Amino acid sequence: MSAPIPCPKCGRIFVWNGTRCMNQECRFGSTEKPISKRMQRSAVRPNKVPASFEVRWKSIPKLDEATINQVLSTLKSNRYGWKSAIPIEYGNFFGSPIGIDIQTREFPDGRRLPSVSDDELRLLKKVLAEFREIVRVAELQFEQYISDTDPTAKCLIKKPHIWYTRSEEVEKTPNGWTLVVGTKESPDFGWHLEFEGTDFREIWAGD
Repeated sequence: MSAPIPCPKCGRIFVWNGTRCMNQECRFGSTEKPISKRMQRSAVRPNKVPASFEVRWKSIPKLDEATINQVLSTLKSNRYGWKSAIPIEYGNFFGSPIGIDIQTREFPDGRRLPSVSDDELRLLKKVLAEFREIVRVAELQFEQYISDTDPTAKCLIKKPHIWYTRSEEVEKTPNGWTLVVGTKESPDFGWHLEFEGTDFREIWAGD
């Protein structure tokens, strides 16, 4: 008998039928909305953190070329650059979906927004091709970083996203980018996991 496959979002086993999650608090892949348990107003609702990272990722596929191109085709402009989101079934940070934020200018100046360059697209494709392994490493590094300083940080994760900027004020290498993980406690604070291409470099916390 094969081992049960966990839900790619909540990580629970014995609830995933290959299409949708039967856990009423998750219901990933279902047309029905999840049911939330009532919490005390003063309490922060914790994320559904799976017990085993390695087990959860057995149900998450790699992004193929067609899916990567589809994700990149959804990039939409804003005042500073281009944003999109990666489907949660292809990777998530402790259950939170991961976005993409490419800043192609530092400040709005009335001129036409610069497009994402060919070099930036090549970097994005490289990252997305190895996205499952990159996020696996990022989660392990994050857990190690917070273990002594803030063990409850996983309950505060908010809007993790791939971040790349052209700003000359930000020190980076040509293939450098950051996985920024926000927190529910402060809009300006976050954890920054820096990568060079697909290789992890360092993690730090701050504004």
